[in-house]
Amino acid sequence: MIALWALLSAHASEVTGTMTEAWWYLDRGCAHEAWVRASEALRAAPDDAGAHRARVNARIAEGWTQRLEITAEYEALHATYPDLFGIRVGLASALAQDPQSPACTRIAELLADRAEQPPEARYHAVRALLRAAGKCSDLPKDRLDAEIEAIGAEGVSAAATLAVWNRLQRDPLSVGADEMLASARSYPDRAPSYARELEKAGAAGRKSRAALVDLAKTWLGSDDLVLVLAGARVLKASGRDTSDVLARIDAEAPCRPREAYEPPSDLVRTIYEAGKQPTHELALDGLDAIAKKIPASGPERTLWQRERAERLEALGRDAEWYAAIKDASQASPDDGRLANQFAWAASERGQDLEAALTAITHVLPSLDTETWDTRMTLEGWQGVHRNRVANWADTRGWLLHQLGRDEEAREALQRAIVATKSGNILAHTGIVLHALGEDDAAYAHLRAAYAIPGGVRDATTDAEARPHLEALWLADGGWHPDGFEGWVGSLAPRKEGAKDGAKPEPRATGPRNDGPLVGSAFPMPDAAGLAKGATRVGLRDPEHLLVVDLWATWCGPCVDGMPHLAEVQAAYADRGVRVVGLSVDKEAKTARAFMSAAPPAYDLGWVGLSAYQTLVLSGIPELFVIDRDGVVRHRITGYGRGDTRLERALDAMLATSEP
Repeated sequence: MIALWALLSAHASEVTGTMTEAWWYLDRGCAHEAWVRASEALRAAPDDAGAHRARVNARIAEGWTQRLEITAEYEALHATYPDLFGIRVGLASALAQDPQSPACTRIAELLADRAEQPPEARYHAVRALLRAAGKCSDLPKDRLDAEIEAIGAEGVSAAATLAVWNRLQRDPLSVGADEMLASARSYPDRAPSYARELEKAGAAGRKSRAALVDLAKTWLGSDDLVLVLAGARVLKASGRDTSDVLARIDAEAPCRPREAYEPPSDLVRTIYEAGKQPTHELALDGLDAIAKKIPASGPERTLWQRERAERLEALGRDAEWYAAIKDASQASPDDGRLANQFAWAASERGQDLEAALTAITHVLPSLDTETWDTRMTLEGWQGVHRNRVANWADTRGWLLHQLGRDEEAREALQRAIVATKSGNILAHTGIVLHALGEDDAAYAHLRAAYAIPGGVRDATTDAEARPHLEALWLADGGWHPDGFEGWVGSLAPRKEGAKDGAKPEPRATGPRNDGPLVGSAFPMPDAAGLAKGATRVGLRDPEHLLVVDLWATWCGPCVDGMPHLAEVQAAYADRGVRVVGLSVDKEAKTARAFMSAAPPAYDLGWVGLSAYQTLVLSGIPELFVIDRDGVVRHRITGYGRGDTRLERALDAMLATSEP
């Protein structure tokens, strides 16, 4: 195969130049190269809508942390050049890629005058609108698809090929083989999408699928790498083995291609489907039912065991949870976080110590070869890296101590301290130094463990460290009017300005409990019912305090929280509390089918994607606690096991309303 750079240069000269290169690079996952090419195009044509859209997409492709940065840049550009349509397309593209709640009204306003623009610019405007259409009820996809059809009829090839794809999705028989092939030849990058739709169509798409496969085979012999890649993708979508072609492309590519990230296998999909149940018991039953399909090692076994472990932990089945984590780590020994989880769990139990030491020792060298993840700020990545070094080295050091290898343990723990000074690591180091007879150093480390912010947080480590510290304190002539425990308490850092003896106030942790709509009327009077025979679910209830839970079938934390909500409903029903779960799935039938196996003991409704805009959702699960006047009093984002924020909110509200 001809070298990539030569092929790319030839392709650029034969097709449309810089912007073709930009989109080609973006399709390959080469975000920085795409950014450079789009910026070069804008130097020649500052109002090119396609170049602005490609530039925004390229920056966001570097990582979601870049979205706010590029949005701010385009907000500033728009403020300076409000009449440049291309800049408005760029800003709309950035706003549309908010993963939770795009600014729907703003996006529509930015592109409201698109009918007055040239066809190519209109196409890129509609593409930006389509990005947000799934979560914006005032941007109906059907109307936007009709606009794409009209723009395609005006000669914009990208729009024409997108229109063909839309029609194939609706009805594969509505597009003849000749029309589909002509579209694929004019815009090869769209051909794999055609292949996927025709594959779904089964017998109805057989003739067109065969014609497209024949065309793709001719592309594989081309000197044009764009055609080679498109052909390989068509064949892959049609079930052909193209690993040799993709491997050659991967070897010559300047950056990692998307093909390197394998799509989920059928078994991975089966695992996820088995675990999608409304209760932990049912999810575990589903996962155990497919045990015979799971290979003895590899990423699929790891995924299966991690899914099982999550349910087992929630059910309090500790021994089984540990066995699942151990097996998952052994199935994928290069997974550092999993190795550390298994190794630490083994150290807490005092079992499998040699196997755990082997697991954590195997992954530690990978930390020495890590490079900066440019999707994060340098400071943010350095913090993550330091914590990883500290945790893994600490785990290894503690295992070595448990195995009686204290000299090696000291070296491992010193590496952990250099990375991050935490109370747990200092305590472990002090215990090891005490075992080695280095009492002065041991005393200094243990005292520091309880004196730094946060102190010794792990209960097991605390229980092991205190006897060592107490013995060293007494040997040093330690005295305190409240004894040893009083002295340890005096070491903890106090909040500035606190009175003597006062304990520091705990720091706020977890998601915030306030946000948009708190103090305002809940904007939805009711919702479509999901339970059999229920047409509507009321959301205004003068007789009850309402807990409204926004969830979706694809949201793991949402499903995790359902048993907890059922417990809240049971515990607070006699005190006038009512729980309502509202699905934001795209279709009500998806949520209805999901809940049919074991509906929870509270009301269920469906509001769909419109809830993202109406309720200003930043993520799910999201809880609203509403008083009897219909006013939102608390808003709780996220859910974690052991989370009691909802109970605290209800207790506070009931304390002021109960006789």
